[in-house]
Amino acid sequence: MVLGQIVLGEIERLRSLRIEDLRALPAISEKQIDLNGKPVELYVYRESSQNGRVTIIVKVFQRRFLYLSAAAEGFAITADGQFVDLDDDERWTLY
Repeated sequence: MVLGQIVLGEIERLRSLRIEDLRALPAISEKQIDLNGKPVELYVYRESSQNGRVTIIVKVFQRRFLYLSAAAEGFAITADGQFVDLDDDERWTLY
């Protein structure tokens, strides 16, 4: 659940930005976070479509001994500036 909280915190931070700033984000950004001495990889993806829609997805991954823990959340901004939450398929199929 901690990974989910990290994702939601980053989504909240991104939603607080101006739409122009969201549109100007790099296509992919990555950073590593320390979580109780263990590395967590955080990725922010931005995709712009020709119809003016901008999709933002945040994913975090933490490698465990035999498996990978992950969480993802995202939203889109329509051409007219409306925020729309993404469903599970959109969060995991993109990127």
